[in-house]
Formats: sequence, C-alpha cells, structure tokens
Amino acid sequence: MRGTTRKRLDKTIDFIREYANTHGYAPSMRDIQHAVGTKSTSTVSKDLRMLEEEGLLVAERDKPRAIQILDKKEALKEKGLPEREDKQLICDLLLPALQATRSFHDLASLEYIENEEVVIATFDNGYTKKANVAADSGSAMIKDILRQII
Repeated sequence: MRGTTRKRLDKTIDFIREYANTHGYAPSMRDIQHAVGTKSTSTVSKDLRMLEEEGLLVAERDKPRAIQILDKKEALKEKGLPEREDKQLICDLLLPALQATRSFHDLASLEYIENEEVVIATFDNGYTKKANVAADSGSAMIKDILRQII
C-alpha cells in the first residue's frame, strides 16, 4: 500500500470517528468524500472495504450511515493476531519460497531495515535492490517486494 493511500485511509477513519462522536451517527459517503478530498464515492467505498479488511470498521453496504468503528487492538486480539507484524520474520519466511523459483534462485537475503521502512534484497553476485515497504501490512509488503525487486 502506498503512503498516500495509507494517509487517506487514516484520514478517513479519523474523520468517521470524529463525525460519529460529534453527531451521534456515522457520516454519509458524500460526507466522507468531501472531508477526505476524494473525487468520487466509489473511492470512499473502496477505502471502506480496505478498512474493513484491516479490521478497523464494519460497514453495512445496504444501509445508509451504517459504519461502526472498531478498536484496532480489540479487533486484532479477537483474531489472535499481534498488534504489529514482524516484518523481518515475514522476509525470513518469504526468502526460501522465492529461492525455490527460477527468477529468484540467486536471492541470498531479504533484510528489513525498520528505521527506513525498506527491504534490501541481496543476490549471490552482490547486487542489491531496495523495496520501499513504508506503512505496508504484511501482505502488501510481500507484493511490494515482488514488484520492486523484479
């Protein structure tokens, strides 16, 4: 997930929370669209689906203003998931899978650099490639690694 998308999702969830606290009910799709500055309600709908997948909210599509914000820590706890994903562990698990392919048989290591939010892919010949994984979930990180080191 790109940084601009993450920022928009954060802005969306913050707006929904603030609006619901102020008004006592959830905002409409148009309210969210105007507050976040998206061009269409279809973008808002897509963002709501992404936030649902992250376990941050529940939105009933067939009902207007039926958005319920979930506490992220509680949602993760209910699913038995850690609050933060271990990105180096994901790299360690991904490495042998990539090495088993023809394209990446010569991949020597994948190292997550936390303070830069990048993954350094090092190949047997010493060649390195950097993948930006800022603000990514674990699954988005894997996609970004594959996209950026090919």
